[in-house]
Amino acid sequence: APGILALGRTGRRTEHELAAWHSLMRCRVPRCIVVAEEDIVFLCPDHLNMTLPVGTRVSLFPMGPVRGTSVGLHWPIDGLDFAPGRTIGTSNRVAAAQVQIKVDRPAMLVILPKTHLSAAVSALF
Repeated sequence: APGILALGRTGRRTEHELAAWHSLMRCRVPRCIVVAEEDIVFLCPDHLNMTLPVGTRVSLFPMGPVRGTSVGLHWPIDGLDFAPGRTIGTSNRVAAAQVQIKVDRPAMLVILPKTHLSAAVSALF
């Protein structure tokens, strides 16, 4: 299979949700999208190209030190040193229909509204 859609990995117990994000970091192949009640979460590949409606919420959450560049985000990530407990990128938004994110290592989670699952599947699989 080109990828995995993980259902039922989030919910009432916070430690289970944290374990799901940990699994995304440890099991990088095949690509996996965790589908939660309102959002989807996946590990950002080296190069991510997605078509999303302008205004869509895009959150970037580092699971380790990571740097990147972006095109099409309201707040570009170029030159930022992301790391847990230091710099995160929650609640950014799409400024142009084509979004491109490049990261220097597989340590960035992408969080999108669940309504954009098909765009994520198209970009990842």
